[in-house]
Amino acid sequence: MARGRFASKKVIDFAEKDFVTLDENTLIAEAAKAMYERDVCSIIVTRNDRASNTRRAVGIITARDMLHRVIALNKSPFKTVLSRIMSTPLVTIDRDSSIEDAISLMRSKKITRLPVINEAGDLLAVASLKSLVRIAPSQKEAQDAIGV
Repeated sequence: MARGRFASKKVIDFAEKDFVTLDENTLIAEAAKAMYERDVCSIIVTRNDRASNTRRAVGIITARDMLHRVIALNKSPFKTVLSRIMSTPLVTIDRDSSIEDAISLMRSKKITRLPVINEAGDLLAVASLKSLVRIAPSQKEAQDAIGV
């Protein structure tokens, strides 16, 4: 991707700060309900880190994951927990990274959501490819950004 207008804009400034997290032992049915109630398409999966007594992001699950990894495989959403189907390890990006770097990482990893972290590894926000491309001033620049 050519260095352009995206190179100077930070991913943290355009990432969603209101995101949903659930424990890795949460049932898929509960996660689906949370997604519906919060009108979101993804959930960050967390685990208790006993050493630091904090919760750490360990994976991500999307509505598509639920469809492909639970419903299509005839698994019960009332018996399957998030840790069984989450995408892990979690691909993240530093808060000070550019939008261009975020889009490039998403393209290379074939993902559409990217958790944004600080130096300590704390989860600050979640960037979506859709929201990052939306800030492109022209359709051509948006298409160039996602490689169309």
